[in-house]
Amino acid sequence: MRRATLALILLAAAAPSFALDLNTQEIRGPGGLLLGKIVTTSSARIEARDPLGRVLGYYDVKANETRDAKGTVIAKGNVLTGLLTK
Repeated sequence: MRRATLALILLAAAAPSFALDLNTQEIRGPGGLLLGKIVTTSSARIEARDPLGRVLGYYDVKANETRDAKGTVIAKGNVLTGLLTK
């Protein structure tokens, strides 16, 4: 029993921080291929991340703008799923 508990703790520690977050939605393509994740990081920011966890862009809720990873406005409104299908 102790080995299983220790293994679970080590696994959780090694996982990316957003992997166990309840505010994460996986976006999958045909055949179940993981395209990326939509992660709500705060009440004012939602991020699009690739399968490796890199930020592709984010939606600023207060400004109602989607920005790319460099911070450039790419659209009014939330178009984060479009970043995952590029």
